[in-house]
Amino acid sequence: MAGHIHRVGLPANSPDLNVIENLWGYVQDKLAERRFKTVTGLWRCLKEVWQGVPKRVLRNLVASMPRRLRLVRAANGGTIRLH
Repeated sequence: MAGHIHRVGLPANSPDLNVIENLWGYVQDKLAERRFKTVTGLWRCLKEVWQGVPKRVLRNLVASMPRRLRLVRAANGGTIRLH
């Protein structure tokens, strides 16, 4: 028998549970440090930054999920402060 899946009674679109927003923030910060003058240059920089995201950044985002879940659950699905 497959493992039991515990359902969390929280809104599926809670922004605090969407770590991709944090990843995009990281990418945006790195892009702000770069210089480009064309759309082609922007795409080149974006690809370089995206491919260069350190594994520790991704691990930290994944590792933050249990804490995020606890905080959102304690806030009954409301907004939380992570910092």
